[in-house]
Amino acid sequence: MGKIKEHTFKDFSGGYNPKTGFFISRTVLDADYTQDINRIVEGWVNMYADPLLQHNVKGAGKFKVVSLKSRNGTNEAMDSPPEPEIPANFKYTPAYYSSPSLRKVVDWFQCEKTRVRIFRQLPGKNLELHHDFDNEKQNFNDDNIMVRLLMPLTDRDAYLNLANENSDVMVKLEKGQFAIINVDTIWHGSITYDDRPRDMLNIIMKWNDWLYDLTRSKPLVELERIKLA
Repeated sequence: MGKIKEHTFKDFSGGYNPKTGFFISRTVLDADYTQDINRIVEGWVNMYADPLLQHNVKGAGKFKVVSLKSRNGTNEAMDSPPEPEIPANFKYTPAYYSSPSLRKVVDWFQCEKTRVRIFRQLPGKNLELHHDFDNEKQNFNDDNIMVRLLMPLTDRDAYLNLANENSDVMVKLEKGQFAIINVDTIWHGSITYDDRPRDMLNIIMKWNDWLYDLTRSKPLVELERIKLA
């Protein structure tokens, strides 16, 4: 029997696949998001209360949502357009412009964005596994892949469940750490055991080279903390 070949990182060819995989960041974006969130008093709406929304999840009474970027440029826009989402058709809202730390973290991601929202999961609530239709609306176009960013803005006893045909993980992200997923192929849900609301930044983004570089695997295992001053 021949000698088993030694493998090093240069032999590695895997990593995040934006069509089928999920990515948990090695980067933590640190800022005082709570101060910004507390300034937003107008525009919070109940998620999933509208029966016309495309979701089949039983989310009514579990979330409040405010928009930082929406089709009509208002905080309370909650529409989920059935047609492909074109970044140029979306406008930043008063909540975005009045929130310096939130604005910095949104702008840190150097890619085109459509809807940008904060999802406030109410204490003790569970959102079951589901998927969404971001890429189905694009006719699953490989040249126009949409991914979604999920990033907690508060430290809470809360967890994400991410699952596909190969993996199922339950993960507790710290404030400023983020997941990137394709919501058409990654089933996702969340639960909070905390007695305080959990606020999560949710960005629908167009996949590009900058995101590719961000999500590439690296040989040295380390956490990068970035202070958004």
